Amino acid sequence: RAAGKGPLKLYAQDAEGFPIDIKVKDNGDGTFHCVYVPTKAMKHTVIVAWGGVNTPNSPFRVSGGEGSHPSRVKVHGPGVEKTGLKANEPTYFTVDCSEAGQGDVSIGIKCAPGVVGPLEADIDFDIIKNDNDTFTVKYTAPGAGLYTIMVLFANQEIPSSPFRIKVDPSHDATKVKAEGPGLSRTGVEVGTPTHFRVQTRGAGKAPLDVRFVGSGPGPAVADFEVINNHDYSYTVKYTP
Repeated sequence: RAAGKGPLKLYAQDAEGFPIDIKVKDNGDGTFHCVYVPTKAMKHTVIVAWGGVNTPNSPFRVSGGEGSHPSRVKVHGPGVEKTGLKANEPTYFTVDCSEAGQGDVSIGIKCAPGVVGPLEADIDFDIIKNDNDTFTVKYTAPGAGLYTIMVLFANQEIPSSPFRIKVDPSHDATKVKAEGPGLSRTGVEVGTPTHFRVQTRGAGKAPLDVRFVGSGPGPAVADFEVINNHDYSYTVKYTP
């Protein structure tokens, strides 16, 4: 404004020597509005000259970064689906930061009161950094109930967070069937080996627990064996 009359000349380039376009608007009051967009995350040089002479401090060395954009973080995978998860079954989800710029990812997973105790509790997880600016988060829900997953980028919660999911029981005992001569309502012969079959197809994943209870003191059976048939069924052999 107090520099007299002269042409304004501007020039900008990145650290690799590529020129950067600068848009200039004369405000008509001795000031100019100048806009340029860095094309890469690197240092840039900006030269400002008035009347053919560099202004004080010109050329300017400007650091250009990617910035942080939590709104551009994408999260997907079975581990953040609202339904369909089973307790005690490993699951995962992916955090895609490829378009979010610079920043660290923070994850928090909590279960509602009543899942593993009377209070809300933190759930352990593993986070794996991939080579394409994505992260894989693995966890196992310890019980059925409601869970909350929070995802932060550059210390800011992303717009789609928190994720609220429902975890179902890993098994349904009402779908288990047991039948065979060893369960005959008419009784079994003492001292004679017998057996029965337990069918678990469609009942989910869970360990099979077989117990024998007698009406009198002492063990109810002399011995028993549980055989996994590897077809969602078990054969239980015992001698009363």
